[in-house]
Amino acid sequence: MKIIVLLAATTRGGIDFLQSLLDKHTQVLQLPGKFYVDEFLKKIENNKNNNWQIAKLFIELNKEFFDSRLNLVERHDKLGIDKNEFYKVNEKIFADSFIEMSGNKTLSKKDVIVNIHLAYSKASGENLEKKKLLILQIHHLFRINSIKDLDFEILCTIRDPIASHSSYVKNLSVFHEKNI
Repeated sequence: MKIIVLLAATTRGGIDFLQSLLDKHTQVLQLPGKFYVDEFLKKIENNKNNNWQIAKLFIELNKEFFDSRLNLVERHDKLGIDKNEFYKVNEKIFADSFIEMSGNKTLSKKDVIVNIHLAYSKASGENLEKKKLLILQIHHLFRINSIKDLDFEILCTIRDPIASHSSYVKNLSVFHEKNI
């Protein structure tokens, strides 16, 4: 499976918008937002042979992926025309799928990343047989170090600097209110 890593060249560079355009594409595997793969891989370092523990930790660290009402920063709690819609993904289906796909083997980094994405897509009700491309939004260039031994291509979003800065200033209160 081909892996594309999404990076933002600037603050408010349009990476979330790009990712939203690809959301639910029948051939694309992706999580609904940024995934700091480096931090996650570090946290599971001692659990590489305990696939149940890996699935459980992923769910605990990414609750907003399973109930969008918890994702206030990216405003996934305000979806739809009236901004009152949200999505839920079944945690049990995710965990069971991850464990089934992983088997009893010790997983490589690539196995962990691919199986998390496959299990998430399955728990979201998507057809896994059509999936050809995995999009991994790690957001920051320095995070690539943790996966530099994998085969991937990079897609970097670039936005007009004035528009990017204006968007940041306009949304400054959103970032601070939700993260304090």
